[in-house]
Amino acid sequence: MSPATAPPSPGCRLAASTQCLAYEPSHCTEDAAHYALRIEWDSEEGHLKGFRTSPEFKSFFTSVQPHVKDMEEMGHNEVLLADRKPTQPSLEAFSKCSQ
Repeated sequence: MSPATAPPSPGCRLAASTQCLAYEPSHCTEDAAHYALRIEWDSEEGHLKGFRTSPEFKSFFTSVQPHVKDMEEMGHNEVLLADRKPTQPSLEAFSKCSQ
């Protein structure tokens, strides 16, 4: 499938959601088969009653469904403290969406 005809990435589907404030895919450097995706929602209710009932969710879930069986953890967490310095490379390539 060429990039022009490829479906939007899961990140594009999250970016299209008004409930998703940020998302962060990561890859384990010690275990190449281990990935994590942290999603920051406007609220737990926004995730469960907003995003999960939206057209974006249906499209997002279709793209990640093959990986759901391998999930080790999923839950809603509250950030207690955050201090992030801009040291990591941009994820522009991951988040580019089809027009």
